[in-house]
Amino acid sequence: MKQKILAAMMILAVSTTFTGCAVIKKQQTQETATTETEQVATAEQPVTATEGMTEVASDQGAYVYSDDSIKLGQYKGITCNLYSSLGDRSVQDNVNAMLDALSTYDEIKDRAITETDTVKINVAATVDGEEYTPFSFTEFNNSMEFESILGGFNAKLVGQKPGTRVKFSISVPADSSNTELAGKTVEFTVEIISINGEKHIPEYNDEFVKEKLGYNSVQEYEASIKEDNDRMQSEMERDDLENQIKMQLTSNSIVEKIDDSILEKYKNELLDAYKSGALSSGVEFEQYVTDSMGMTMDQLNENVEYVAKNNATWEVIVRKIAELEGIEYSDKMWDDYLSSLAAKYGYTDVEE
Repeated sequence: MKQKILAAMMILAVSTTFTGCAVIKKQQTQETATTETEQVATAEQPVTATEGMTEVASDQGAYVYSDDSIKLGQYKGITCNLYSSLGDRSVQDNVNAMLDALSTYDEIKDRAITETDTVKINVAATVDGEEYTPFSFTEFNNSMEFESILGGFNAKLVGQKPGTRVKFSISVPADSSNTELAGKTVEFTVEIISINGEKHIPEYNDEFVKEKLGYNSVQEYEASIKEDNDRMQSEMERDDLENQIKMQLTSNSIVEKIDDSILEKYKNELLDAYKSGALSSGVEFEQYVTDSMGMTMDQLNENVEYVAKNNATWEVIVRKIAELEGIEYSDKMWDDYLSSLAAKYGYTDVEE
């Protein structure tokens, strides 16, 4: 797995290294006018994402290196477009979403459910006698205007009153796009708690955020939102940049030879991941592939072969660029990288 940290380092190198200089065009579009400014970036002045869209323009030649295993395309001064993935999502948008989630409703219990209501329900679902957790909920606010659970579910609730428990089954067509449930029957037990009446949005102040959210003040809470938004924006832009670089390098290069050991490594990694999914689901691997992934074993093997070859091709390209540029890495750098990934995704250690 060390090739991942090597790839990350190489991407940083090629995304901030320029042959000579490059022109950056920063464009901002407003209702009344469009402005355009230009500045020059050199190797000592790397390009970073800015507001709106930033283009790094440079001349790209043919192959810059060739041997019996690889024809390597230009990897310096690559042109990339950076777009704001989060758009204009603001702190206020986050606040509004939070207030909506924590809003309460008057409870109506003295009439039957109609097709335009939103109802609070507890749902227990089983398939083949086993609990089916994707359709099991506690105090779920279900809009009767949208089939958010399963087609035909809401129709079973119309006319029922709060305080009742309803049992029914829904058969999923064999040709359903939900391959996990296609041809099966889902058994439901639904407890109707109440019909949502008037909505009450909580008062947004220091006392509220301290009691409900654990922050000392509105200012502190909104600062944390902005920090999270900025971090997500940076990560999304970085991921997009890496994908663009990878696509350009793989399309501009030809890998003639890949060691079998590299291909086998990626195949085994993919198969191990799928087998882990089967183990977590408590089913045999072949059944997991068929029911949860919607594939035959032959289709899975073809997919694994395709993905493994793409990953191996990328590794060959990355390693060749690292060799040409003298990029090195250490086990400590790799361990630090793994630890940062674990923390990013909420794990306490790498082994998790």
